[in-house]
Amino acid sequence: MNWNKIQLIGIIAVTIFCLVMLGTSSKAEEHLEMPPGQWDYSQFFVKAVNLYCGTTETIFEGSEKIFGEKPMSTTSVHSYYADGTKGPAIGVMSFWYNVEHNSGTLLMTLFGTPFTCLLGYGRDWVHDENMLLDIVNKQINANPLPTP
Repeated sequence: MNWNKIQLIGIIAVTIFCLVMLGTSSKAEEHLEMPPGQWDYSQFFVKAVNLYCGTTETIFEGSEKIFGEKPMSTTSVHSYYADGTKGPAIGVMSFWYNVEHNSGTLLMTLFGTPFTCLLGYGRDWVHDENMLLDIVNKQINANPLPTP
């Protein structure tokens, strides 16, 4: 079986799974407010959107094997209560990137579930090289190599 057929089968399988997931819905057990800050939150609104989710294993494997992406960065995701206190971590967001195709996927793995959801995918990324260098230099300065 050639690579194009394998990719097509994978895409069809993910599409079928996503269509099944569209038929299900969930609601938060508790309404959490946005954290206090400088933004005018009265200008924000809640928008219900469809998320494409699958088992973490399936999504990670697809990102790596089908799209040729590698995990580039991660962060924990926390909820915030109305009084501004940080709530528990609800998951991990990760950015996967393919250097050769300049494409990337933003994923969120949800704690307490076997699922990871696709938050976004993009091509032709433009990176701020100076910011990337600042991050690398900050890491090097924070963790200098021992002198021989």
